[in-house]
Amino acid sequence: MFAPYLPAIAASGILKGLLALFTSVGWLTPESGTYAVLAAISNALFYFSPIFLAFTAAKQFGANPYVAAVIGGALLEPNFTALMSNDATESSFIGIPTVLMNYASSVIPVILAVWLYSYLEGFLNRILHKDIRMILTPLVALVITVPLTIMIFGPISGYLTDTLGAAMTFLGEKNGIITGIIAGGLLSFLPLFGLQWGIIPILLLNHSTYGFDTFNPMWVMGTYAQMGVALGIFIKAKERIQKSFALSTFFTGIVAGVTEPILYGIVTKYKRTFLPIIIGGAISGALIGALQVKQYAFAFAGAISPSLT
Repeated sequence: MFAPYLPAIAASGILKGLLALFTSVGWLTPESGTYAVLAAISNALFYFSPIFLAFTAAKQFGANPYVAAVIGGALLEPNFTALMSNDATESSFIGIPTVLMNYASSVIPVILAVWLYSYLEGFLNRILHKDIRMILTPLVALVITVPLTIMIFGPISGYLTDTLGAAMTFLGEKNGIITGIIAGGLLSFLPLFGLQWGIIPILLLNHSTYGFDTFNPMWVMGTYAQMGVALGIFIKAKERIQKSFALSTFFTGIVAGVTEPILYGIVTKYKRTFLPIIIGGAISGALIGALQVKQYAFAFAGAISPSLT
């Protein structure tokens, strides 16, 4: 599902890294128009990923990709997202309560939505007359799929992220070494499913409550293991395209800590890379947990991220 737009993922990640680098050395400021334009370019693919993912997922499920893209777009449509203004968390659809959430950069809800749509499309095409099929099939499928996504698939994803974050907080309070093994060895793969957002609010809460956080230092060890895999493939690969892509994803990770290009372009393609990432992340995460390393300023992995002590 991610393979068709890997070049765009790599380009967006590199630009994110360059922007982080330029702002850190004072060449750009976040308030400038130049920064705003370049940031829009680098953020667009990740923010609108439900649309891209819906399109490619539909091809995998054998459904109409253009109608599927409408599903992803509906989750990001301004009138719908405006329902979350003033910190609102609930709304309704034909009288049925719905839970509001931010679908930007999400993965699981749109994949489940397109999976459901593929079955609805097939069913409707079988029962509807061919003269009205072209109009009624997408209309009925969209009116069913999008509300069900908002009422069921979105809340399921939100529940998974909240549960995951709470579980890791509990583990972190009990045993730093075990938490480090899990966080460094396994949780670096969370961006593959869009579940990393359930942990970030806990990290921010730790910073505001205690002035530091101990979980993120363990978590980012798996991210650095991913960068190591990308660097290793760059060094060992024989094909020019492989080397070029591996180098670009490594640069994106090491500068700005953006490893989605590594996950989508390398890890999912070369399954053998899972094991070294798990081993390297688990060992280093356990060491970080045993030493009780603290982070005093919230940041992701990357060479220009601040304050591990």
